[in-house]
Amino acid sequence: MAAGLDLAFLGCEIGLLASATDRVRKEIAGYCRMAIGGTMLVSAGLNGLAFGAVATGWFLYPAIGLGVSVPGLIYLLSRVSFTLASR
Repeated sequence: MAAGLDLAFLGCEIGLLASATDRVRKEIAGYCRMAIGGTMLVSAGLNGLAFGAVATGWFLYPAIGLGVSVPGLIYLLSRVSFTLASR
């Protein structure tokens, strides 16, 4: 499931980057934003659950925090990469 979420995110980003024209990019941008937001939220939730499921004691809270932050970091690094690639 994690791979599918990551591929959906990357597919939308690459679709925006490789759009044939500005008109096409504008037409798909709204859908891509919704899909990217949804995949990032679901990925953060599932990561938080997975990281927290194996943690015990006070390690539970940093584990959940790390699990939730991973998709956010991936999103930020991807945005920088795709922005640089499109320039």
